[in-house]
Amino acid sequence: MEHPALKNEARLHALGRHSEANSGRTSADTEFEAVLSESLPESIVDKSFYTTVAGASHSNEDGSSRYQILARCGVFDTLTLKPEPENKFDPNAVAICRSDNGEQLGYLEARLASEVTLDRGRNPNRWMAIFRHHNYDPEHGHVVGAVIYIICLDADFVAEKEREAQAAQSN
Repeated sequence: MEHPALKNEARLHALGRHSEANSGRTSADTEFEAVLSESLPESIVDKSFYTTVAGASHSNEDGSSRYQILARCGVFDTLTLKPEPENKFDPNAVAICRSDNGEQLGYLEARLASEVTLDRGRNPNRWMAIFRHHNYDPEHGHVVGAVIYIICLDADFVAEKEREAQAAQSN
């Protein structure tokens, strides 16, 4: 499922694969952010940053391998941030899942999860995540983690989009 703020996902996805394959990490990150800025202008982004996926070494409750799920992710895939208030280890835990099928990749790091959980209580549609790149085991070349790009949208922009959606539903 695509976040409402993203447009032209097929083009973004193609450009993302090209940039990761054909340039160094620094220039690829610059291109990644430039492509995103076409759909998410700076005026609607409160803050954005890269972070790693925590807990990728653990299996999901259904026994599925998070490493295998991560390996199927591609640059510019949209991700869902799902708070887990009933999590027995951390009531502020935020799971990172694929938007297309709900498979869990891991979690936000604890330091970030508490901020996201607190803000999502007030503004649930403000936070979004985009897959950036895989992290590989240097000896064996297997996927062992990932970096994602977190975007916190401007609260006024989100409120306006929510009003527009409600108005469209009532028509």
